[in-house]
Amino acid sequence: MLKKQRLAVSFALCLTFLNACSTQVIQPSDQPQPLQAATTSITRQLFAGIHANQGLWGQLRPKSMALDVMVDAYSQEQLLLNKQVTQYIQQTAKAYTDEPILPLSRESLRDSNYVLQSSIALEQHPNPTLGKLYHQQGIIRKAQDGTVIARADAWITDKNLNYQRYPEFKDSPSYTLQKSPHPTTIVPHQRQGFATLALLNEAGEAYAKQQYSKAIRLYQAAAQHADGLTPRTYAGLYISHLRLGQNDQSEQAFDKLLALSFTQNKELALKILFKVGTEQFAGNPMTQEQYTLWVDKIAAYLDAQPKCIGVTGHGSHSGSAAFNNALSLRRANHVRDMMKTAFPATASKIRTAGKGFSENIVGTGSDDERDALDRRIEFTLPACKR
Repeated sequence: MLKKQRLAVSFALCLTFLNACSTQVIQPSDQPQPLQAATTSITRQLFAGIHANQGLWGQLRPKSMALDVMVDAYSQEQLLLNKQVTQYIQQTAKAYTDEPILPLSRESLRDSNYVLQSSIALEQHPNPTLGKLYHQQGIIRKAQDGTVIARADAWITDKNLNYQRYPEFKDSPSYTLQKSPHPTTIVPHQRQGFATLALLNEAGEAYAKQQYSKAIRLYQAAAQHADGLTPRTYAGLYISHLRLGQNDQSEQAFDKLLALSFTQNKELALKILFKVGTEQFAGNPMTQEQYTLWVDKIAAYLDAQPKCIGVTGHGSHSGSAAFNNALSLRRANHVRDMMKTAFPATASKIRTAGKGFSENIVGTGSDDERDALDRRIEFTLPACKR
């Protein structure tokens, strides 16, 4: 009898302890922290969210997780900063699970209950006196259906993060433009969606290792999935074929990228970038040659369509607003003139505008590689004015 009472007390204490763990929530803070402390805080908050979602008995099950590559919240480009952040996440996760936290791949996805996705952006801190700081966010999704079960964020004091892009994204002709970073409403992924994402990540890794034929096979495999028909897929095929000197195939991939972007999004964000303070193209002669090819391709697309196109120029956040508004319009007009030269019939279909620095993606005003995307051109499909 005494033994049964002791067992009952022990069981009750165990339940109390587990309940205490399950209800403990680590409160987020707007106080800026170094990158390591911020990532540690986010990871702890996310695991607290997993505990709350699992319930009492679910906490006894292993928590296996795949880790997606950190992206810039606006451009969705994968960052080399990911390597550092991954180390901090893996170190912190050891206190919560014995399961390894592995990069997202088809293999790691098969054994994962969850997928952790991270993003970062330079944003205005809630305290106006602190100005713009890097703002990091982490999201935990169920691997089975993509449901978001936890999210956490932190502000970062570090000013000089490794914000270089992974080779795939550094070389890509396009990017995905998010007007608002860290969206609160996220379209759920299915497991198939994560599998496609894993394929694309593996293709990007192969490209980084200069295994271009392998990258092409993986991008082509992603294109066999309905959710793999994305600009990233065809941008990857474009740069991989280009690296192998397969110009015909690279142009075919670009044509699909162009058509897909206009069909899906009614816009095309190309990395046609400019030198600081001028309407001259940035980059080496090979890059500038590709810019000319892209503009000619867009002009050919427009020439064959009963549509109009908007060409919008942008500028980095240095100098006055008036100067940048005029400069960005000159950049748009420069691209318009190139299109008119290639296909004169497009002249009446092109509308140009200059946004200055009002729609910056980065906004640092550093006038270097970090804010290169702020000196860009965007193409949209507005209604034709009669």
